[in-house]
Amino acid sequence: MKKKSNKNLFIILVFISISGITSIFASESLICSPVEIFHDTSNINFKELPHTSQKIAWDANGSQVCVQSATQEEFMICDDEASGAIIVWQDRRKGAANIDIYAQHIDSDGILQWEVNGTAICTEENKQLRPLIISDGAGGAITVWYDWRQGSSNTDIYTQRIDSNGIVQWNANGTVICNAIDQQSNPQITSDGAGGAIIIWQDYRSESNSDIYSQRIDSSGIVLWTINGTAICTESHDQFYPKICSDGAGGAIITWEDERNGNVDIYAQRIDSSGVVQWEGNGIAVCTEELYYTYLQICSDGAGGAIIAWEDERNGNVDIYAQRIDSSGVVQWEGNGIAVCTANYNQYRPQLCSDGAGGAIITWYDYRALGNYDIYAQHINLNGSIQWTNNGKPICTADDGQSQPQISSDGAGGAIITWQDYRSGINNDIYAQRIDLNGDIKWVVNGIPICTGDQIKFGSRITTDSSGTAIIVWVDYRNGNSDLYAQKLENPPPTSNHPSNVITSIGGSETINWTLVDDFGSGNYRVLANNTNGDYYVWVDWTSWANNTALNVLINRTNPGYFDYTIQYYDDQHNFGVSDTVIVRILESDGAINGYTLIILLLTSFALVLILTKKLKHLKKF
Repeated sequence: MKKKSNKNLFIILVFISISGITSIFASESLICSPVEIFHDTSNINFKELPHTSQKIAWDANGSQVCVQSATQEEFMICDDEASGAIIVWQDRRKGAANIDIYAQHIDSDGILQWEVNGTAICTEENKQLRPLIISDGAGGAITVWYDWRQGSSNTDIYTQRIDSNGIVQWNANGTVICNAIDQQSNPQITSDGAGGAIIIWQDYRSESNSDIYSQRIDSSGIVLWTINGTAICTESHDQFYPKICSDGAGGAIITWEDERNGNVDIYAQRIDSSGVVQWEGNGIAVCTEELYYTYLQICSDGAGGAIIAWEDERNGNVDIYAQRIDSSGVVQWEGNGIAVCTANYNQYRPQLCSDGAGGAIITWYDYRALGNYDIYAQHINLNGSIQWTNNGKPICTADDGQSQPQISSDGAGGAIITWQDYRSGINNDIYAQRIDLNGDIKWVVNGIPICTGDQIKFGSRITTDSSGTAIIVWVDYRNGNSDLYAQKLENPPPTSNHPSNVITSIGGSETINWTLVDDFGSGNYRVLANNTNGDYYVWVDWTSWANNTALNVLINRTNPGYFDYTIQYYDDQHNFGVSDTVIVRILESDGAINGYTLIILLLTSFALVLILTKKLKHLKKF
């Protein structure tokens, strides 16, 4: 019995010795190479470009805006200040002789907010045509149109404000802006920055030629300037097709085509919030080169001035030119404009938006590849310097042609462009692309499909908000007549790589290797941590991060224990990502074993085994 007991004692001692040595090596491995013990989301592969991180937010191929029988057309769109949109259009539901104005609000989830198939803005007799729309800054909108209620030979300008609930705020069927004799047409509108609007139009009251007039209306629907409008230009011959943008100070900058010199030239004028013209009487010359200039477009330069782009035939074919004019009416770039694109053959229909830094991004459709129209774009900075590839960066060069581009700022110095696309060879579809400030294409090459299928789509319009979310609306024939559909492209937030939790020691050097990824490429982050009392504090205050770059956040090693480190982050458009927490365990010592200690332990263990073996032999004698 004693012999069996001794053997058992021997086995226990050997097991303890081996376990001790094993635990030593295990502890060394644990400290020197931290192990994930909480979760594992490592090995995520983030590839920056090209990528398709945009999110189609609503129904595939679009959400209904209006599917009323008959025709909906001549539509425009504006932001609702809450990632939705308000859309206005002319509507033939009462017949071709009685065209009315309708509007609809679609929220950020694609849900219609007003009456099905639209809220009536104006249903007066005869025709109301070509409405335009701007946000009123309070979730509603202001729209303007030209109106035939007094007959086709005496068209007038009317406007209406509609609140976020779809309730008209001014006179039923619109407030008159101008009902002077003869015709007024081609109205344009911009915000006055105070809930009202400044409206301009082409005016034939002189009966000999067309002039340019303007009016301001406040948020309550009160006309503020001279009845029937303040003259912007009444020069001899015709002035026509005016365009307008805000000057950022309650006034506006206006440009138009002008025949006073026997050619079609380009002139501009600034008007202040009181309706007083600020520059030379009847406007300053923007371009007076011979030949023909048309299809003017304008945007603010963000400093009280404006950038104007146009089609230009000075070189014998249609090119794209542009000019910047400052708040004092002084042209800033080369006389008569700088060339945006002079590639072979023709370039048409420029559209532009601000780059947020005094310059602009301009897009157009381009016939340089004979047989197909393609979409190109160019960035011009504050000083008029071309920023991208000479003659433009290709946005879409897919087969069978693309045309009619529309553009809106992405809120980060770049732009989102949408267009009609014929690549299917059957019906034209709607596509879109985003290009950043540096001219890098951000979505799939040749654009992402917004609406495709066996039906005709055309005439897309776009609005964006400060977060880069875009809503696109178009005319759609899927139901056999001209309806309106819309789609939303969400700007996804930045994401974290969710690094593993960390086990380290007070004397260690490990960091938390958060990596943030976003299609806008950068932003700001901060890190919160808790102390031994469980109270949270700011460990790293707001600082910038670069796309797809490890942050290597240091660890507070003052005390041992378990601590939470939480990162909060957003991109350049203040679009917040989901916070991520890493648990850090800090040991009192690093548990490392030096060489001498290891040798002594090994020798001691070996001697112990020899002694126990000898003891075992001794026990066998009994």
